[in-house]
Amino acid sequence: MNSIGVVGKPSRHRFKVIEKLENTQSTRVRVFSSLEEVRYWLKRDRLSGLVLVEEFFEDSHIELMDNISHEFPHLVVLALVSRVKQIQRQEFQRYQIPRCTLLDVNFELKDLRGVVQRMIRGEQVAMRAHYRYLVSKRAQLITRAGPTSRIHIVDISAGGLQARGGSQQIRIGECIQIKVPKDDGKGSYMIIGRVAWVSHKGHFGVKFDQVLNKSDSSRVFMQSA
Repeated sequence: MNSIGVVGKPSRHRFKVIEKLENTQSTRVRVFSSLEEVRYWLKRDRLSGLVLVEEFFEDSHIELMDNISHEFPHLVVLALVSRVKQIQRQEFQRYQIPRCTLLDVNFELKDLRGVVQRMIRGEQVAMRAHYRYLVSKRAQLITRAGPTSRIHIVDISAGGLQARGGSQQIRIGECIQIKVPKDDGKGSYMIIGRVAWVSHKGHFGVKFDQVLNKSDSSRVFMQSA
């Protein structure tokens, strides 16, 4: 069983983190109020991973995580923060600190358990380049081979989206179109992208190539094979 330490001041976000981790059968959660408590614990026992719950992410946190990585080489470290600027996110990405990653609690909390488990297994965890926003929007999936089918977009970012339905007729790497009605009901947008992944539960992910008004889409779609 993996033992995960959670460090941070009492807060709603810390409660959510603990709750999510405790719902994993293979995880035991230990709560600490400071890094000094963690250091004391590690002198006599072991942790598989450490989750730092913070309000803001600043340059000092990059230095802190780098120090932890050197002090405890076996430990995977995840910073879960409420506010992080894009420039700091990019700076953290540039440092590439071993066994450390960063999530935004407002948009990426649902990734928490999967990220922690992959880090513990020693798998590379790439930080998302864009925030994801939860949505609930009907759309149409258009492929070259099959008929148009109805899908439901469940989250979206500047770089791609996740949808439910239609996954049986697509394959990874395939170029597809997604027709999305405009909010005002007047026309639609056409998203052109590549299938990034497909799950057995009927969900699939798309990496955007272009987002066009409907009138521009057919020509580009035929050129992007």
